[in-house]
Amino acid sequence: MVWFGLTLLAMLGWGVEDVFLKLGSDRDDGDAQYKIAAWLGLVSGVSLIVLRQLSESGLPLWQLALEHKFFLIVPLVYGATMVLSNVGLRYLEMSIMAPVENASGAFPMIIMIVYFLSTGRRDSVLGELSFLNCAATLCIIGGMIALAVVQKKLFRQGKEIRNENTRYRFGALALIFPLIFCLGDTIDTVVGGIMLQDEIGEIDLFRLYCLMFFVVGAISYIVLVVRSKEVYHFFAVSEVPKMAAGVCESVAYVAYIYALAAKPLLVAPLISAYCIISILLSRIFLKEKLHLQQYLCIAVIVTGIVVLGISEGLSA
Repeated sequence: MVWFGLTLLAMLGWGVEDVFLKLGSDRDDGDAQYKIAAWLGLVSGVSLIVLRQLSESGLPLWQLALEHKFFLIVPLVYGATMVLSNVGLRYLEMSIMAPVENASGAFPMIIMIVYFLSTGRRDSVLGELSFLNCAATLCIIGGMIALAVVQKKLFRQGKEIRNENTRYRFGALALIFPLIFCLGDTIDTVVGGIMLQDEIGEIDLFRLYCLMFFVVGAISYIVLVVRSKEVYHFFAVSEVPKMAAGVCESVAYVAYIYALAAKPLLVAPLISAYCIISILLSRIFLKEKLHLQQYLCIAVIVTGIVVLGISEGLSA
């Protein structure tokens, strides 16, 4: 059951992060995505220092990175897609962004099942995917797909209204940003899930992610300074949402990595459902409107999560 609690913690962390990201994305600030990335890099740098003594391997960071040098491209790409995704926040409601970004929930699960079966781990797959777990997972995936379809329908229906609003002048084109993140997230989940089963500890994996997030943040900071021709003040009052988003990302990612190590096949689709938290929080704090169809999809997803929790409780 610990993995289930960690997954819920990660979902809550990323849901809250989405709200802070939206609050920190001023539609008139063309550099907002770089500022957000710079803050994530700063938080990641601090995390590297704090977690140094907790490493499973005990290896210095440079040696750990050298040992897994080919893997580093994954968190680097993931971090880059996060920057691009944050561009979309300036032109799309969070209630539209979140489901699109997380529409990939089923893909990592399918890919990992194929990988584990092809490497002779049939018992592990069958042990993790009981009938109740499968039913709950299908419920979550079905709800996510339905939510994405509803979001697309509502997006088209509101096109004329958005075209009159300069904030949404890029319309459907802005959807490319969360779609790119969706692809990067799929690759990240699959590779991370496989590595945690085969060759690396949870803290060491997080250290590698922090290293690459720090690199992305440093590059973003340089771009920001060059573009604005002035030093970015991290601790200005207006930057508090970006700081909070960076902290939420780090906390959520640690919880996610530990959960993924325990139940990779179940965590992959379940974690994608964190968008319902983003949507509900956006309704409460950002005053974004929700429709009955969205509430129904959310109810289906929540039902799947509850059934999965019950299933794990019965098997504990």
